[in-house]
Amino acid sequence: MNRAHACRRLFAPAALGVAAVLAVGCQDQLPTGLTENGDVPLRITASVVGTPIATLVVTVTAADIATPLVFNLTVVNGVASGTIKVPPGLARTITVQAMDDQGNVTHDGSVTLDVKPGQNPPVVVHLTPRSGQIPITVTFGSYGVTVTPTLVTIAAGVEAQLTVVVTDVDGQAVSNPAVAWATAQPAVATVSGTGLVTGQAAGVATIVVSYEGVAALSTVTVTAQLGSFALLSTGNVHTCGVTAAGAAWCWGYDADGELGGGTTNFAASPVAVTGGHLFASVTTGVDHSCGLAAGGAAWCWGRNSSGQLGDGTGTGSAVPVAVSGSLSFANVSAGIMHTCGATTGGAAYCWGYNQAGELGNGSNAQSLAPVAVSGGLSFTQVSAGTNYDDAGNGSQTCGVTTTGAVYCWGYNHFGQLGNGTTTSSSTPVAISSALAFASVSAGNLYSCAVTTAGAAWCWGSNVYGQLGNGTTTSSTTPVLVAGGHVFQSLSARGYHTCGVTTGGAAWCWGFNGAGELGNGTTTSSSVPTLVSGSLHFANVASGGGYVGGSVGYSCGVTTTGYGYCWGSNYYGQFGNGTYYDSSVPVQVTNP
Repeated sequence: MNRAHACRRLFAPAALGVAAVLAVGCQDQLPTGLTENGDVPLRITASVVGTPIATLVVTVTAADIATPLVFNLTVVNGVASGTIKVPPGLARTITVQAMDDQGNVTHDGSVTLDVKPGQNPPVVVHLTPRSGQIPITVTFGSYGVTVTPTLVTIAAGVEAQLTVVVTDVDGQAVSNPAVAWATAQPAVATVSGTGLVTGQAAGVATIVVSYEGVAALSTVTVTAQLGSFALLSTGNVHTCGVTAAGAAWCWGYDADGELGGGTTNFAASPVAVTGGHLFASVTTGVDHSCGLAAGGAAWCWGRNSSGQLGDGTGTGSAVPVAVSGSLSFANVSAGIMHTCGATTGGAAYCWGYNQAGELGNGSNAQSLAPVAVSGGLSFTQVSAGTNYDDAGNGSQTCGVTTTGAVYCWGYNHFGQLGNGTTTSSSTPVAISSALAFASVSAGNLYSCAVTTAGAAWCWGSNVYGQLGNGTTTSSTTPVLVAGGHVFQSLSARGYHTCGVTTGGAAWCWGFNGAGELGNGTTTSSSVPTLVSGSLHFANVASGGGYVGGSVGYSCGVTTTGYGYCWGSNYYGQFGNGTYYDSSVPVQVTNP
């Protein structure tokens, strides 16, 4: 058997102070990696995060190849990977075209190389965008190397964990690969031998991880200052956030003026809410939004067909209008077509749609202004639900009292009131639990709450596993969320739930058709799954809800003040200037 002489080469940024291709070792080798018919397998990997690319089409031509060889590689979770088989020989031209989901070519490039039996040196092809997209790098070699995340933003002094997966020509993961990590700009960001990145100073750094001459890159942006956001709130297809300074910004769908910018123009980047108000918090319903001023006054904007703005009229507004009654609120929550709030004195008030008694005042008549919730209970927090059914059955509302008890009222067809029945109630009923709760979140036909000890409990509809107990069986009484996590907060909205642990990790569960669980897949889960990216969150919010339409999405704010969103982005509800979905967190444009 003849020996094939092979050199391994590492592709690295010029900023590392070396040539773009480095020889890192040459040795005599026996020919390996041939297929049964003598073709040479080459592993292809390319990160396409931030682009609309859905497929890579790879074509191999040569003078002695009668019919061009064509390979289609599908993009999964932002990475195109696969193995092509090329007959050994001289002057093989490999052409790569990147296509979106409509079949339009977005990028292309080619390279001509000699393919020898055995291990071949890795080769990089740079694909040129045809219009307005970022360039794409495709690597051919005996191994594929994928690093996640490929785009990271951290503040100076903050750490972020990168992970790497190495695959062989058969697409199988290499166990415990001895990868090498390096940074092109150590003054901006350093990286440990395990892929832990630490921001050093403002700037952009390229992190390189390599294995057997094949490299993958992650771009790390380090900011000198922390991000702007203190809180994000997710609606159906629009999002609002409030900065640490109290300014409110909204983005996404705006047909009813729910962005509060004075227009009905959709926006894929944050739009300032008009009026110059300083808010302590914001909350988003389906077609309306509300803000709570530092002094306790509530302001709302957007659709007002059922009086959900609470200003005493049924007229919508694209700018904030004051909720009537001169009430001082401690918290406000916007639901699908009703809004509720708990005053600083503990009284609960609701306004808007009331088909199922979700206003809690003992009637089913809607109200254009706040009405007191019956029962004389003292609440610390209330949450308005978001039932999206087309029958107009209404929603539920839940609240936590000063003694830690949870009460719910309104629509109860799936047991979302948590009292062991499916009978709706226009006045508060206690859930079937003697536990002490710290917070509650009313979702779409289900509800969840966190105890003072940090345990999560959910009840109601569970068709997609949104109760998080490992089943898809609905429950009229609270069931414990699996995993033993200690949560500091929880958000139930649409058909999925997200929570933040006391350690800052975000976990989501339930429906995942657009990647709203944030774990890099579109597979639904009936137990909590960890949101990708090793980010540390201060709060998260689950949103959306129309299965088969806009599906769902989630957003959160990190402990450093940066906003991130994941899932469906059809209307620009990520606020990052694009309309591309993502199954992993992407950063919101900092206002």
